[in-house]
Amino acid sequence: MGVLYAAGRDPIFYAHHANVDRMWYIYDNVLKRKNIEDPDWLNSSFIFFNEAARPVRVTVKDSTNLAKLGYTYLDLPLSWLDCKPKAHRKGLNLTKVSAPKASEVLPIKLEKPISFVVEQPKKSRGGQEKAEAEEVLKIKGIEFDKGETVVFDVFVNEDHTSKCNPCKAKSLGSFRTLAHGHGKKSTTSHSFAISEVLEELEADDFDSILVTLVPRRGVVTIGGIEITFVPKP
Repeated sequence: MGVLYAAGRDPIFYAHHANVDRMWYIYDNVLKRKNIEDPDWLNSSFIFFNEAARPVRVTVKDSTNLAKLGYTYLDLPLSWLDCKPKAHRKGLNLTKVSAPKASEVLPIKLEKPISFVVEQPKKSRGGQEKAEAEEVLKIKGIEFDKGETVVFDVFVNEDHTSKCNPCKAKSLGSFRTLAHGHGKKSTTSHSFAISEVLEELEADDFDSILVTLVPRRGVVTIGGIEITFVPKP
C-alpha cells in the first residue's frame, strides 16, 4: 500500500480507510470532540473518478459528515478507551541520570537508542492551562529515504533503554512511514501529545524530561526537538 499509484489494489486498502473513517466517527460522535473548522482545510478539494469513469471534484467538507454519505458505524463497546498502561515507576530524578542535552547531540543519524534531556518551557501548569492547551513534544527535521520503511519509537523518562517497551506508560508512540517505491529524500516533523503522560509519571512539574529514541527499522536522521503548547479546539 506504500506505492501510491497501486495502493487501491492492495486488499488491506479499503479495510484501512474504512477504519480511518470509523475512528473519525468515534472522535466526532462518541468522544464529542470538535472538528477542524479552518475553511482552507474544509474547502480543499481532490479529483476522483465516479462510477461512470468521469472526473469529479470532492471537497473535504463533503466527506466529514457520514450521514450525508449514506452510512454509519455500529456503536460497539470501546474497551480500549479506558485501557492504558499504568506507570510502575514515577518521578524519575534526572539529577541522577547521565544524559546530554538535546542541543548537544542533535542533529544525529539514529543508529542506536539514544537518550537526551529536553527542557520544559513551563512547569506545574494549572488545570485551566491544561484544559486550554496540550503540551506537545515535536521532533523536527526527520530526514529519510522515501524508498525505505522507517520506524522509531519515542519514550519519556525511561532511563534504561533495554526496558523500552511500546506497551509501557512511558511510551509516547512511534514514527512510521512506508516505502513509496522511489529513492527521494524527505524531511518532515512529528508531534506527540505529552500532557497526560507527564501527569501520569508525576513529571509535569520537572524543569526537564528525558527523551529516548529507539530505532526499529530503516535509516533516519533527527534534526532537532522541542516542547511547545498547542491550543485545544
